[in-house]
Amino acid sequence: MIIDHVGWDLLSASVVCKQLGCGPALSADPGRSHSGTDPGAAVLSGVSCDGSESALQYCRPGKVREQQRVSWEAGAVCSGHHAARLAGGWDRCSGRLEVLRGTTWGSVCRSDFDRPSAEVVCRELHCGTPEKVGRASYFGRGGGPVWSGALRCRGNESRIFFCPPSPTNTTNCTLGEEAGLVCAGRDGLFGITSTFYRVYAALVVCGLLGMISAVALARTKSKRKGDGAREDLPRWRRGRRFHPPLRYFDRCIQFRAAAAADPIPACTGTADPPSAKSE
Repeated sequence: MIIDHVGWDLLSASVVCKQLGCGPALSADPGRSHSGTDPGAAVLSGVSCDGSESALQYCRPGKVREQQRVSWEAGAVCSGHHAARLAGGWDRCSGRLEVLRGTTWGSVCRSDFDRPSAEVVCRELHCGTPEKVGRASYFGRGGGPVWSGALRCRGNESRIFFCPPSPTNTTNCTLGEEAGLVCAGRDGLFGITSTFYRVYAALVVCGLLGMISAVALARTKSKRKGDGAREDLPRWRRGRRFHPPLRYFDRCIQFRAAAAADPIPACTGTADPPSAKSE
């Protein structure tokens, strides 16, 4: 059965989008003409909804007639899940998760966000793989609505737009219950600010690379150009201060620092990486 555009409006289109889990309706423009496609097809004319219905079958029914003249099918354009972003973090690959629906950015409850969905968000943002999925209390509370059931991805999608449909109702998340996400970064590499970077830090780097010693400490601009893939490589804005004789990055003390350049150690020789034993 075909529904024609007589009596069809944005409220009716919104019910269709809601039923399909495709977000708010953007328009109720008529679809293609069905004149001549099947002259004997039944046409439902005059269907009307008030927008509160959960499915089309609960709307006011129209009249069934046979197609006898040129008519247009009822149409609906839904917003879907257009895009994702991370807000309030220290770079574009970390922060509070926000999803665009129509023209509105809204947060997502932590309970409605899982690891497969995080993988898709990081992939869409070209930020590598997810490192941490949790509450967004560290990144602050968003100013927009909070979507409920906003994301239920399988994990293999290229963008959240292609994730399966889900409910579009809002919910009352308590303060700090929104989802937060930290992705590894576009290529998994971060620069290190040169503030407090000492020779012993260079020794750690050289040791991890299997080199014997650090003989020089060069400086380079944080935005490296030349190979294209790392043109906008971000610095690790929180910095890392090395306290000798600790030898590994996972034992470094983080602190806030700002510097105009990234340090680049120059190493000599080859050797086995040092053991993990601390002194």
